[in-house]
Amino acid sequence: MKTLSLICFLALACDAGADGLPKDENGNLTVPHTLLTLSPSQEEEMESLNSVTLTKEQWAMLRKVSPGTPKRLEGILPITWNDCLCCAGPVGAIRMKDGKLAVWHDSLEAKSLVYKFQKPGKLILMVDHRGQFHLDGMLVPYKVLLEAIRASEPVKPPKKDDYESGVAEVKVPPGMSEKDPVFEDRIRTVYAELTAKGWKGG
Repeated sequence: MKTLSLICFLALACDAGADGLPKDENGNLTVPHTLLTLSPSQEEEMESLNSVTLTKEQWAMLRKVSPGTPKRLEGILPITWNDCLCCAGPVGAIRMKDGKLAVWHDSLEAKSLVYKFQKPGKLILMVDHRGQFHLDGMLVPYKVLLEAIRASEPVKPPKKDDYESGVAEVKVPPGMSEKDPVFEDRIRTVYAELTAKGWKGG
């Protein structure tokens, strides 16, 4: 079964006016996911910040089946959620009745990332010391990142000279430079692709 990205589900749910989470008649989630048992500190974080920071082991396990899983999951919803998902904001995972956390699987295909380049605002890409790109906490393969940018619509600022809603910035680790050999001109290429879509450097 092909992995279903969460963003595709949200778009379909909103178009159809659907409410609630994708569940069957028995209340079971009908999209690919992994169940996690949370530690006391993770439960405390979820209750106070509505987020869960994965352990090294949990993150490694999830990225084998869902490469787009970020280190920190935000936007936790209860399994009993029955309102429209399009009004819930970004959904990171689902809290089950037994206290476990159901984490959606994401295929991390270019088409599932395009939406991140459609909305006005500041876009920040993080690059680690290995030259790998991260978007909203997700490790995104270089080729997939370029495909997603190229497939996105051009940025359209409210006014001709107003680019505050279309600023893109690539951040490298402290002590490193965008010109360091490890990046192999990848940052320059990414900036060029973003500029072609109307993004301005931060």
